[in-house]
Amino acid sequence: MAVSTEDLERARALAARIVTEFGDRFLPLFEILDADYERRRTLSEKIDRAQKLSAPVKRRAPRRNPRTNPSAQGARSSSSHPADSSATRHHHI
Repeated sequence: MAVSTEDLERARALAARIVTEFGDRFLPLFEILDADYERRRTLSEKIDRAQKLSAPVKRRAPRRNPRTNPSAQGARSSSSHPADSSATRHHHI
């Protein structure tokens, strides 16, 4: 059964009172509850920070590769190798 944050806070406060009234032999109980409380608080803060940081980030559109985009190939010759262009074919004997 999961313990709520409010229940953990109350148990931590009660453990602190027990340590204060009955001595440090009950300190391990307080330390366990305090550590659990701090872990939960830290986790909650990290989740909040992550949500705040991720909110303004927009997804980028995928980049288009001119070699695979047919509309971009219309401006280029059908051959992509420079040695196959008409200007360089005349120089090869």
